[in-house]
Amino acid sequence: MRKLAVLAVSVLLVTSVASAALYYSSRDTGDHQLSDALRSLGYLPINPPSNLMNLGSLYYVDPQVKFFKTICTADEQDLHDAIIKSPSTRMLADELDSGDFSLGLKLGAGTVGSGGGNVVDSFVRRVHYSLTDVQLYEIPLGANQRIYTKLMSRGECNDAVMANIYAGGFVCQGQQIMEATVEYDLRMDGRTSGSSTAEAGEIADAIKVTAHPNSDVQLTERAGRLVTGSALKYGIAMNPTCMAPPHARFERILPKTGFDRFMNFVKFRLLEPILPGT
Repeated sequence: MRKLAVLAVSVLLVTSVASAALYYSSRDTGDHQLSDALRSLGYLPINPPSNLMNLGSLYYVDPQVKFFKTICTADEQDLHDAIIKSPSTRMLADELDSGDFSLGLKLGAGTVGSGGGNVVDSFVRRVHYSLTDVQLYEIPLGANQRIYTKLMSRGECNDAVMANIYAGGFVCQGQQIMEATVEYDLRMDGRTSGSSTAEAGEIADAIKVTAHPNSDVQLTERAGRLVTGSALKYGIAMNPTCMAPPHARFERILPKTGFDRFMNFVKFRLLEPILPGT
């Protein structure tokens, strides 16, 4: 029986490798440099940026590591003495100082994105952004463990965690978070687009759609720049390991690359169901 199980595992692994190329093709290929920079520094982009996420709280993270859903929120009293400002804030600010991203914008027709219409002046412009007031906060892992134990002692939190831990994604605890104010430059193609009120309005709408979808972020024009009204949370890092189901044979670690996601699929979906329980 054991040899049969090993043979089955080997066959599943070989056949699964054939799907790796297709799996890689599903990776996000967006060219938003801010998201890329955040990921390179170990932070997950929060889309849309907001002040809803916090440290110490438990979140459900989808398998592609793009979206977060709050499961249990840490008490402010428990966070008060636990949160510290990271000494790496200055380095982070330098790394994320500025960049640009492509913006699908059709000027002269009152449309944003690729909505269609008879538009002659239709092309992709690049919008430059810069970050100010960058702040990085974190909770030491020991303090986070104490908060986690307190959260799981609540019946409704424990039930919600166990219900979501089998949902195919991850249940993780926030450990670091990056807060900043972002400014978007209206000057593109060697000229100041803000010279036209209508054009500036279209650009502002396009920036809102591209960088802050489904968000109530207010963009204020200031000397040819659009500024987010207040500091928002743009990136979060979870504990190194996330929660695992009781039957788990492998640690739950958030994937960073397409290969990591593929290996998680093999381990969690193919191997764990047929391996003896722990």
